[in-house]
Amino acid sequence: MSIGELSNLDPWLIYAIIASVLIAFLIIWMMKGAIKMILLGGSVLCAIFTYFWVSKNGFTYLSFITKDPEEWMVVASSWISALLVLAVLSNGLFWFSNIFSWSRNGVFGGFKGALTTILMGCVIVWVGLMLLFYYGSVAEMTRSRELALYHMDTSKIVSVPWAYKWKHSLSDNPATSWLSSLCPEHDPERLALSKVVVYLCTLDPTTSAARRRQIDYYMPKSRQTSRVLSLKVLSEDETIRTSVQKGDMQGLYSHVKLTKYLQDDEVREVFKKLDVDTILGFKFTRSNKPQATSQVSNAH
Repeated sequence: MSIGELSNLDPWLIYAIIASVLIAFLIIWMMKGAIKMILLGGSVLCAIFTYFWVSKNGFTYLSFITKDPEEWMVVASSWISALLVLAVLSNGLFWFSNIFSWSRNGVFGGFKGALTTILMGCVIVWVGLMLLFYYGSVAEMTRSRELALYHMDTSKIVSVPWAYKWKHSLSDNPATSWLSSLCPEHDPERLALSKVVVYLCTLDPTTSAARRRQIDYYMPKSRQTSRVLSLKVLSEDETIRTSVQKGDMQGLYSHVKLTKYLQDDEVREVFKKLDVDTILGFKFTRSNKPQATSQVSNAH
Protein backbone atom coordinates (compact mmCIF):
# COMPACT_ATOMS: atom_id res chain seq x y z
CA MET A 1 0.00 0.00 0.00
CA SER A 2 1.48 3.33 -1.03
CA ILE A 3 0.61 6.99 -0.54
CA GLY A 4 0.16 7.29 -4.30
CA GLU A 5 -2.51 4.57 -4.34
CA LEU A 6 -4.39 6.10 -1.41
CA SER A 7 -4.33 9.49 -3.10
CA ASN A 8 -6.51 8.04 -5.86
CA LEU A 9 -9.44 7.65 -3.47
CA ASP A 10 -12.41 9.97 -3.81
CA PRO A 11 -11.57 13.04 -1.66
CA TRP A 12 -15.17 13.25 -0.46
CA LEU A 13 -14.89 9.69 0.88
CA ILE A 14 -11.87 10.67 2.97
CA TYR A 15 -13.61 13.84 4.22
CA ALA A 16 -16.71 11.81 5.16
CA ILE A 17 -14.66 9.31 7.19
CA ILE A 18 -12.81 12.06 9.09
CA ALA A 19 -16.01 14.02 9.73
CA SER A 20 -17.85 10.90 10.96
CA VAL A 21 -15.12 10.10 13.49
CA LEU A 22 -14.97 13.67 14.80
CA ILE A 23 -18.76 13.97 15.10
CA ALA A 24 -18.99 10.61 16.89
CA PHE A 25 -16.42 11.64 19.52
CA LEU A 26 -18.09 15.04 19.95
CA ILE A 27 -21.48 13.44 20.57
CA ILE A 28 -20.00 10.93 23.03
CA TRP A 29 -18.21 13.72 24.92
CA MET A 30 -21.39 15.82 25.14
CA MET A 31 -23.53 13.03 26.55
CA LYS A 32 -20.92 11.30 28.73
CA GLY A 33 -23.00 11.83 31.90
CA ALA A 34 -25.84 9.59 30.76
CA ILE A 35 -23.86 7.45 28.36
CA LYS A 36 -24.22 4.17 30.26
CA MET A 37 -28.02 4.23 30.20
CA ILE A 38 -28.07 5.35 26.59
CA LEU A 39 -25.65 2.60 25.58
CA LEU A 40 -27.67 -0.01 27.45
CA GLY A 41 -30.80 1.06 25.59
CA GLY A 42 -28.81 1.06 22.35
CA SER A 43 -27.65 -2.49 23.06
CA VAL A 44 -31.24 -3.70 23.41
CA LEU A 45 -32.34 -1.90 20.24
CA CYS A 46 -29.37 -3.29 18.30
CA ALA A 47 -30.24 -6.80 19.48
CA ILE A 48 -33.85 -6.38 18.33
CA PHE A 49 -32.71 -4.95 15.00
CA THR A 50 -30.26 -7.85 14.56
CA TYR A 51 -33.05 -10.38 15.20
CA PHE A 52 -35.31 -8.92 12.51
CA TRP A 53 -32.42 -8.34 10.08
CA VAL A 54 -31.22 -11.96 10.29
CA SER A 55 -34.82 -13.20 10.12
CA LYS A 56 -35.27 -11.33 6.85
CA ASN A 57 -31.90 -12.15 5.27
CA GLY A 58 -31.12 -15.47 6.98
CA PHE A 59 -31.53 -17.59 3.86
CA THR A 60 -28.98 -15.38 2.07
CA TYR A 61 -26.40 -15.72 4.85
CA LEU A 62 -26.94 -19.46 5.31
CA SER A 63 -26.59 -20.09 1.58
CA PHE A 64 -22.86 -19.37 2.03
CA ILE A 65 -22.66 -22.25 4.53
CA THR A 66 -25.13 -24.83 3.25
CA LYS A 67 -26.76 -25.45 -0.10
CA ASP A 68 -30.13 -26.24 1.48
CA PRO A 69 -30.93 -23.73 4.27
CA GLU A 70 -34.09 -24.46 6.23
CA GLU A 71 -36.51 -22.31 8.23
CA TRP A 72 -35.38 -23.60 11.63
CA MET A 73 -31.81 -22.60 10.80
CA VAL A 74 -32.93 -19.02 10.15
CA VAL A 75 -34.88 -18.90 13.44
CA ALA A 76 -31.94 -20.29 15.42
CA SER A 77 -29.51 -17.90 13.71
CA SER A 78 -31.79 -14.94 14.50
CA TRP A 79 -31.92 -15.70 18.23
CA ILE A 80 -28.24 -16.55 18.53
CA SER A 81 -27.22 -13.39 16.66
CA ALA A 82 -29.52 -11.18 18.77
CA LEU A 83 -28.28 -12.63 22.07
CA LEU A 84 -24.66 -12.38 20.94
CA VAL A 85 -25.08 -8.71 19.97
CA LEU A 86 -26.79 -7.94 23.29
CA ALA A 87 -24.03 -9.68 25.27
CA VAL A 88 -21.19 -8.01 23.38
CA LEU A 89 -22.65 -4.50 23.34
CA SER A 90 -24.02 -4.48 26.90
CA ASN A 91 -20.52 -5.34 28.17
CA GLY A 92 -18.31 -3.68 25.59
CA LEU A 93 -20.14 -0.39 25.46
CA PHE A 94 -19.89 0.05 29.22
CA TRP A 95 -16.17 -0.16 28.71
CA PHE A 96 -16.57 2.47 26.05
CA SER A 97 -17.86 4.92 28.68
CA ASN A 98 -14.44 4.82 30.35
CA ILE A 99 -12.89 6.68 27.46
CA PHE A 100 -13.86 10.04 28.95
CA SER A 101 -12.97 9.23 32.57
CA TRP A 102 -9.54 9.59 34.18
CA SER A 103 -7.82 6.53 35.62
CA ARG A 104 -6.06 6.56 38.98
CA ASN A 105 -2.77 6.99 37.18
CA GLY A 106 -4.05 10.07 35.41
CA VAL A 107 -4.17 8.35 32.04
CA PHE A 108 -7.05 9.42 29.82
CA GLY A 109 -9.43 6.48 29.97
CA GLY A 110 -6.82 4.12 31.33
CA PHE A 111 -5.89 0.85 29.64
CA LYS A 112 -9.54 -0.22 29.30
CA GLY A 113 -10.46 3.08 27.72
CA ALA A 114 -7.60 2.94 25.22
CA LEU A 115 -8.25 -0.71 24.33
CA THR A 116 -11.98 -0.13 23.99
CA THR A 117 -11.39 2.90 21.80
CA ILE A 118 -9.30 0.81 19.41
CA LEU A 119 -11.74 -2.11 19.38
CA MET A 120 -14.83 0.02 18.96
CA GLY A 121 -13.09 2.06 16.30
CA CYS A 122 -12.43 -1.15 14.35
CA VAL A 123 -16.05 -2.23 14.81
CA ILE A 124 -17.38 1.13 13.61
CA VAL A 125 -15.14 1.03 10.53
CA TRP A 126 -16.19 -2.58 9.81
CA VAL A 127 -19.89 -1.77 10.09
CA GLY A 128 -19.38 1.29 7.90
CA LEU A 129 -17.63 -0.83 5.26
CA MET A 130 -20.43 -3.40 5.27
CA LEU A 131 -23.05 -0.70 4.82
CA LEU A 132 -21.04 0.97 2.06
CA PHE A 133 -20.54 -2.24 0.07
CA TYR A 134 -24.15 -3.32 0.61
CA TYR A 135 -25.71 -0.03 -0.49
CA GLY A 136 -23.12 0.25 -3.23
CA SER A 137 -24.42 -3.07 -4.58
CA VAL A 138 -28.01 -1.80 -4.30
CA ALA A 139 -26.95 1.30 -6.25
CA GLU A 140 -25.46 -0.91 -8.99
CA MET A 141 -28.79 -2.71 -9.31
CA THR A 142 -30.60 0.61 -9.55
CA ARG A 143 -28.19 1.68 -12.29
CA SER A 144 -28.93 -1.57 -14.12
CA ARG A 145 -32.62 -0.64 -14.20
CA GLU A 146 -31.78 2.87 -15.39
CA LEU A 147 -29.53 1.36 -18.07
CA ALA A 148 -32.42 -0.73 -19.41
CA LEU A 149 -34.61 2.38 -19.53
CA TYR A 150 -31.80 4.23 -21.31
CA HIS A 151 -31.48 1.48 -23.92
CA MET A 152 -35.20 1.88 -24.67
CA ASP A 153 -35.09 5.67 -24.58
CA THR A 154 -31.73 7.44 -24.87
CA SER A 155 -33.15 10.61 -23.32
CA LYS A 156 -33.17 8.83 -19.94
CA ILE A 157 -30.38 9.46 -17.45
CA VAL A 158 -28.19 6.84 -15.78
CA SER A 159 -27.29 8.21 -12.34
CA VAL A 160 -24.03 7.75 -10.43
CA PRO A 161 -25.02 7.53 -6.72
CA TRP A 162 -22.46 8.36 -4.03
CA ALA A 163 -22.57 4.78 -2.66
CA TYR A 164 -21.69 3.44 -6.10
CA LYS A 165 -18.78 5.87 -6.52
CA TRP A 166 -17.38 5.27 -3.03
CA LYS A 167 -17.68 1.48 -3.30
CA HIS A 168 -15.80 1.43 -6.60
CA SER A 169 -13.31 3.98 -5.30
CA LEU A 170 -12.34 1.39 -2.68
CA SER A 171 -12.73 -1.83 -4.70
CA ASP A 172 -10.91 -0.52 -7.80
CA ASN A 173 -7.94 0.79 -5.82
CA PRO A 174 -5.14 -1.81 -5.32
CA ALA A 175 -4.43 -0.43 -1.85
CA THR A 176 -8.00 -0.90 -0.57
CA SER A 177 -9.54 -3.62 -2.76
CA TRP A 178 -8.97 -6.23 -0.01
CA LEU A 179 -11.53 -4.47 2.20
CA SER A 180 -14.36 -6.20 0.30
CA SER A 181 -13.25 -9.51 1.85
CA LEU A 182 -14.23 -8.14 5.28
CA CYS A 183 -17.88 -7.79 4.22
CA PRO A 184 -19.81 -11.09 4.51
CA GLU A 185 -22.66 -9.76 2.37
CA HIS A 186 -20.37 -8.84 -0.51
CA ASP A 187 -21.23 -11.50 -3.11
CA PRO A 188 -20.08 -10.56 -6.64
CA GLU A 189 -21.92 -13.50 -8.22
CA ARG A 190 -25.23 -12.62 -6.57
CA LEU A 191 -24.77 -9.00 -7.57
CA ALA A 192 -24.05 -9.95 -11.18
CA LEU A 193 -27.17 -12.14 -11.33
CA SER A 194 -29.27 -9.44 -9.68
CA LYS A 195 -28.17 -6.84 -12.24
CA VAL A 196 -29.04 -9.18 -15.10
CA VAL A 197 -32.48 -9.93 -13.64
CA VAL A 198 -33.21 -6.25 -12.99
CA TYR A 199 -32.17 -5.40 -16.54
CA LEU A 200 -34.37 -8.11 -18.10
CA CYS A 201 -37.37 -7.24 -15.92
CA THR A 202 -37.19 -3.58 -16.94
CA LEU A 203 -37.01 -4.07 -20.72
CA ASP A 204 -40.16 -4.51 -22.79
CA PRO A 205 -41.12 -8.21 -23.27
CA THR A 206 -39.79 -8.55 -26.83
CA THR A 207 -36.43 -6.92 -26.16
CA SER A 208 -36.11 -8.74 -22.84
CA ALA A 209 -36.64 -12.13 -24.50
CA ALA A 210 -34.01 -11.36 -27.14
CA ARG A 211 -31.46 -10.17 -24.60
CA ARG A 212 -32.18 -13.14 -22.34
CA ARG A 213 -31.45 -15.59 -25.16
CA GLN A 214 -28.12 -13.82 -25.73
CA ILE A 215 -27.17 -14.08 -22.06
CA ASP A 216 -28.42 -17.69 -21.88
CA TYR A 217 -25.61 -18.54 -24.28
CA TYR A 218 -23.21 -18.42 -21.31
CA MET A 219 -25.44 -20.42 -18.93
CA PRO A 220 -25.15 -24.19 -18.34
CA LYS A 221 -27.39 -26.21 -20.68
CA SER A 222 -29.42 -27.47 -17.73
CA ARG A 223 -30.35 -23.89 -16.80
CA GLN A 224 -31.19 -22.80 -20.33
CA THR A 225 -34.09 -25.26 -20.58
CA SER A 226 -35.14 -25.57 -16.93
CA ARG A 227 -38.79 -24.82 -16.19
CA VAL A 228 -38.07 -24.51 -12.47
CA LEU A 229 -35.16 -22.07 -12.31
CA SER A 230 -33.76 -20.25 -15.33
CA LEU A 231 -33.25 -16.64 -16.37
CA LYS A 232 -36.65 -16.84 -18.08
CA VAL A 233 -38.33 -18.02 -14.87
CA LEU A 234 -36.55 -15.40 -12.77
CA SER A 235 -37.28 -12.50 -15.13
CA GLU A 236 -40.96 -13.47 -15.44
CA ASP A 237 -41.56 -14.14 -11.73
CA GLU A 238 -44.28 -11.77 -10.47
CA THR A 239 -42.72 -11.10 -7.06
CA ILE A 240 -39.36 -10.31 -8.66
CA ARG A 241 -40.92 -8.06 -11.29
CA THR A 242 -42.90 -6.25 -8.59
CA SER A 243 -39.73 -5.62 -6.58
CA VAL A 244 -38.01 -4.20 -9.67
CA GLN A 245 -40.98 -1.99 -10.58
CA LYS A 246 -41.16 -0.63 -7.03
CA GLY A 247 -37.41 -0.09 -6.92
CA ASP A 248 -37.09 -2.53 -4.00
CA MET A 249 -33.56 -3.63 -4.85
CA GLN A 250 -32.83 -4.72 -1.27
CA GLY A 251 -35.74 -7.15 -1.33
CA LEU A 252 -34.68 -8.46 -4.73
CA TYR A 253 -31.05 -8.90 -3.65
CA SER A 254 -32.12 -11.30 -0.87
CA HIS A 255 -34.86 -13.03 -2.90
CA VAL A 256 -34.97 -16.76 -2.18
CA LYS A 257 -35.16 -17.72 -5.89
CA LEU A 258 -31.87 -15.96 -6.61
CA THR A 259 -30.34 -17.86 -3.70
CA LYS A 260 -31.58 -21.19 -5.07
CA TYR A 261 -30.43 -20.32 -8.58
CA LEU A 262 -26.89 -19.64 -7.33
CA GLN A 263 -26.79 -22.93 -5.43
CA ASP A 264 -25.90 -24.49 -8.77
CA ASP A 265 -22.09 -24.46 -8.74
CA GLU A 266 -21.94 -24.21 -12.53
CA VAL A 267 -24.14 -21.11 -12.51
CA ARG A 268 -22.08 -19.46 -9.78
CA GLU A 269 -18.89 -20.23 -11.70
CA VAL A 270 -20.38 -18.61 -14.83
CA PHE A 271 -21.26 -15.41 -12.98
CA LYS A 272 -17.84 -15.42 -11.33
CA LYS A 273 -16.17 -15.16 -14.73
CA LEU A 274 -18.82 -13.22 -16.64
CA ASP A 275 -18.26 -9.51 -17.24
CA VAL A 276 -21.90 -8.52 -16.78
CA ASP A 277 -21.30 -4.79 -17.24
CA THR A 278 -19.80 -5.38 -20.68
CA ILE A 279 -22.53 -7.82 -21.73
CA LEU A 280 -25.34 -5.49 -20.67
CA GLY A 281 -23.71 -2.60 -22.52
CA PHE A 282 -22.54 -0.66 -19.49
CA LYS A 283 -19.80 1.05 -21.48
CA PHE A 284 -19.28 4.76 -21.00
CA THR A 285 -18.21 7.31 -23.54
CA ARG A 286 -16.45 10.58 -22.71
CA SER A 287 -19.86 12.19 -22.30
CA ASN A 288 -20.47 9.73 -19.42
CA LYS A 289 -23.39 8.13 -21.22
CA PRO A 290 -23.64 4.36 -21.68
CA GLN A 291 -23.71 2.96 -25.18
CA ALA A 292 -27.26 2.56 -26.38
CA THR A 293 -26.70 -0.93 -27.73
CA SER A 294 -24.60 -3.93 -26.93
CA GLN A 295 -24.50 -7.05 -29.06
CA VAL A 296 -23.59 -10.06 -26.99
CA SER A 297 -23.43 -12.15 -30.09
CA ASN A 298 -20.17 -10.37 -30.99
CA ALA A 299 -18.57 -12.06 -28.01
CA HIS A 300 -19.47 -15.56 -29.20
